Amino acid sequence: MDIRKELEKKFDENQLKWRVQSCGLSKGSGKNWAKLTPYLDVITIQERLNSIFDWDNWKTKEYINENHSVTVELILWSERKKEWITRTGTSDIVEKSSQALSDNAIKTAATSAFKRAAACFGIGLYLKEIKEVWGKEVTKETKDAIKCENKKDKVEFYVIPDTEKIKDKLFEKIQIQEKPKTKESLNENIIPLYKENQIGRKKAIELAEEIKKEFPNQYETIIENFKNHFRINKLEELKENELNLIRQSDFQLIQLKYKEFKQKAN
Repeated sequence: MDIRKELEKKFDENQLKWRVQSCGLSKGSGKNWAKLTPYLDVITIQERLNSIFDWDNWKTKEYINENHSVTVELILWSERKKEWITRTGTSDIVEKSSQALSDNAIKTAATSAFKRAAACFGIGLYLKEIKEVWGKEVTKETKDAIKCENKKDKVEFYVIPDTEKIKDKLFEKIQIQEKPKTKESLNENIIPLYKENQIGRKKAIELAEEIKKEFPNQYETIIENFKNHFRINKLEELKENELNLIRQSDFQLIQLKYKEFKQKAN
């Protein structure tokens, strides 16, 4: 396996996220317009790392610095060199008030720092070449519709990214290889093994309690976000590898030991 090639490989279309860069109302045509920017979320990056190194051949370390920033070390195991290789990313902790550091501000900075460290290994780096993508206006009910709002122009509408002309730059080409149908594969089509490796009710309850303990005021929203990301109706439908990803994701990054730093800041 060419590790560098696998790290730098483009992502599938359904793995990219989009944020609104700018939007408004055209004075000439009177039509709404929007420019979007692609990005990766933390879980998608972790899925890439797990697919290449498995879950036990990569790790992270997080530090809160005295200059109100967070540094994340992303550490990957090199089988060829037989040693750990480290890249770092740093992001400022941006506070909306002058109060002591909040959990959300640290979480946001840690997430950004992790993404920067991943980019140092080439993960998602090609997205930097995509400055902007025009949005195509759709109805609110359209799947994956993105809300655009411009208070100055007094407009609110929904778009999806118009990627038709730049698909080769954005997405990995999917090559479909047809397998010969055997008796076993036919049986799988008749009785899909959809419950295989699902975590079940007991582990789902344990996970929900962990999230609630860490985020008593936000746990319902956090759980819904995970359900939406993995396209499931209940936590018990999660697979074991997805459960591991969740425990390595943002809500773990926020569990940083910053009590001493807060005391110094105060």
